[in-house]
Amino acid sequence: MQIEEVYNFTQDDLLTEDILILDTHAEVFVWIGQSVDAKEKQNAFEIGQKYVHLATSLEGLSPKVPLYKVTEGNEPCFFTTFFSWDPAKATVSGNSFQKKVALLFGASHAVEVSACFKLCMEFAFQANWLQNLL
Repeated sequence: MQIEEVYNFTQDDLLTEDILILDTHAEVFVWIGQSVDAKEKQNAFEIGQKYVHLATSLEGLSPKVPLYKVTEGNEPCFFTTFFSWDPAKATVSGNSFQKKVALLFGASHAVEVSACFKLCMEFAFQANWLQNLL
């Protein structure tokens, strides 16, 4: 598990492969992306509770601060108000790369680019494998 503080947090920081904690000092949100590992999803709320406990002792956060579990695609308005929220970004499915391609070029191109990317990765793997044989 990697923990990283993000400054100037935006909707684009919500990557489908990640779990993020948004601390507004009045509320704490644990946002869970759709592509997060099942075991990590089970532990996400516990991670949020540990965060609140640490922030209480280190930063003076109230121990009674509300802690909310938010899943990707089901973001309530009291969560989205902390961003300049684009509903179109929230409805695109796929991994982070596929979502960005779909938003830039449209959904049909996302499938084409994703297939091309996969083919390129397979080629690179095979080329590396052949190089290691020589």
